[in-house]
Amino acid sequence: MDNKYDVIIIGAGIGGLTCGCYLAKAGKKVLIIEKNRNAGGYCCSFNRKGFNFDASVHSFSSCGPTEPLGKIIKELDLDVRITRITPSDVVITPDFKIEIQPNLTDTISQFIKLFPHEKKIVQFFSLFDKKPNIELYFELKNKTYQDLLDEFFTDFKIKAILSIFLGNFGIPPSKASAFTTVLSFKSFVFNGGYYPVGGMQKFANSLVKAFTLHGGEIIYNKKVIKAEVSRKRIKKIVLETGELLNADIVVSNIDARYLFFNIIGKIKLPLGFILKLTKLLPSSSAFLVYLGTKRFNKNGLEKYLGIWNMPDDYDIENTFLMPLKNKMLNNSFLFCSNQFGLSENNSTDVIRLIVNAPFKNADFWKRERESFSDNLISRTSSFFPKLKENILIKETATPHTLFSTTFNFNGSMCGWLNSENQNKTDLSTEHGLKNLFLTGHWVTEKYGQGGIAMCAYSGKKIVKKILANLKCR
Repeated sequence: MDNKYDVIIIGAGIGGLTCGCYLAKAGKKVLIIEKNRNAGGYCCSFNRKGFNFDASVHSFSSCGPTEPLGKIIKELDLDVRITRITPSDVVITPDFKIEIQPNLTDTISQFIKLFPHEKKIVQFFSLFDKKPNIELYFELKNKTYQDLLDEFFTDFKIKAILSIFLGNFGIPPSKASAFTTVLSFKSFVFNGGYYPVGGMQKFANSLVKAFTLHGGEIIYNKKVIKAEVSRKRIKKIVLETGELLNADIVVSNIDARYLFFNIIGKIKLPLGFILKLTKLLPSSSAFLVYLGTKRFNKNGLEKYLGIWNMPDDYDIENTFLMPLKNKMLNNSFLFCSNQFGLSENNSTDVIRLIVNAPFKNADFWKRERESFSDNLISRTSSFFPKLKENILIKETATPHTLFSTTFNFNGSMCGWLNSENQNKTDLSTEHGLKNLFLTGHWVTEKYGQGGIAMCAYSGKKIVKKILANLKCR
């Protein structure tokens, strides 16, 4: 390493990698520092006993040629092949099985057939199709998603089905921003189902390859422990090895609380900003079970990327609220993802089970992780009856595993809680440091946080501001 760069990026998550690619392509001298041995953050994969598993992310959205992530892939000429699974997801309830089709008309037809007494189904789904985002913002900015559902529907079952995808963000409908939820549904549900051939690590690695081809420099297994601040500018970055690095601009792609409280330090920040940051709530964490299995009959469900299993009582509000209250339910929402193309031969499969979960303490998870994993496997057997007898390998990840991977506060899955009031905070300008920029799912903005497409776009979006700042120096 040299010790002087135009830009230093802390964290090789998707936002940081995307930002680095565009800056390096613009001819800037850029260094990315990553504490792990691989890039990608949650968008990574790992191998256990011959089975490859995607760690967290199960699919992409907005990969079409005119859509945000699709444009990024094209502009950076990423060496990755993206496929699309349609229909990508299915919701299984005690009464129904609903396919989520990218064709909005087909999805609407399913809901009308299942809920003929609900007269506003078409009007509700018009929010996803007709109105521009700016119009949606002014219409929905002060509403929760529960408020929105109550305006259109009376049946608690349709409300639960239309809320289950909030499992992506770990937030109940009573707290979720109506605006960001509608945007995320437009992206994740009706414009989703994209998957990098070979697994999520392939996508992260394609960004690393593009970054280094343009002259960018990336180092792994090194942790930033301090940022020296003077006159409202970060002057030096200090690594745990004692190395000192200089940059005109610093970009953070890591947990905002960890950055400001551990690396920068409260004494260097405005009091009002510290108070605001302390009050912000993270999205919930997750408990995951990774299964390598023999290939077996999955009753036609093997064709979906995601299988969303509804609680027996349809109480989605409670199942997403309890982890935020540091509690765990035995009959909560369950998500199962088929991991396409990750097994090493045609006789085995890879499956991943996920539930929202509280952080709790390490002793709790040491004591309970086996019983929780057995519970998830038993519940999954309700729609995969032959699952148990075909398991070859099982791995688990607790919220503490997620924390150790990313340093995300309380093992948060997707940054800040996507609530209506939190998305009005602007962390990117209120910290007062003139050469610090934020990217990734810890950026607070009215469009919400979370998701690979959003993280990538946040990295692209700040490049113009960074280049303008460098030009002024």
